[in-house]
Amino acid sequence: MYKRIIIWIAIVSVLVGITACSEDYLETASSSSIPEFTVAQSIEELERVLDGVHGFNFGWWQTQGYVGEHSWNIVRDMMGEDVINSTTGNGWYITDARWQSHRNPSSNLASYAFYFYHRIVLNCNQVLGNVEGFAADPVVQSAYTRIKGEALALRGWANFQLVQLYAKRYEAGAANSTDGIVLRDGTLDIEPKARATVEESYAAINSDLSKAVELLTKAAPRTKHRMRLGTA
Repeated sequence: MYKRIIIWIAIVSVLVGITACSEDYLETASSSSIPEFTVAQSIEELERVLDGVHGFNFGWWQTQGYVGEHSWNIVRDMMGEDVINSTTGNGWYITDARWQSHRNPSSNLASYAFYFYHRIVLNCNQVLGNVEGFAADPVVQSAYTRIKGEALALRGWANFQLVQLYAKRYEAGAANSTDGIVLRDGTLDIEPKARATVEESYAAINSDLSKAVELLTKAAPRTKHRMRLGTA
């Protein structure tokens, strides 16, 4: 009897394993990313991408000290003249306050800023590259206008942070011909390319923000946590 029970348990286990591993049973869709072909299918998928971009602003990255834009607010304060660290034990950002991290090309600080803001730019480019497919659809016209405005505002904001961190300061009345940032515009614009000048970088940023304001003036915000006219 005992031997017979063991045999039946083995048979049931095999059958359950086969069923559990079938494509019909498994959830194959990613819970943390959206394929480009899916993004282009509906205006709702574009909304999801923008929700993800905003969520990225609060996301953890490799170390406890870097959790989105709030971390950069702390870093900027630490590296500026607004915070005084009297002892080493005051927090995670002591090397930033001592101006050590940003001068080390291998530091998390140097790489995280580049990754963080460029990821926002690339996701916004995905939205902008696909949202035009709904430009002529009267049913989703309000959503189209708002989504495009939000993506432009977010891209302009992210590029503004990048040019402040990785380029020389803008000087009014000067040529501003030194290296600025790499400007990417479009879903396929991912190949290596030369940096634009500081002047060209700010021109692109101002263009994005001006277009965003124009569009967001015509559209009501979706939720409080998303980009709105007053923020742009």
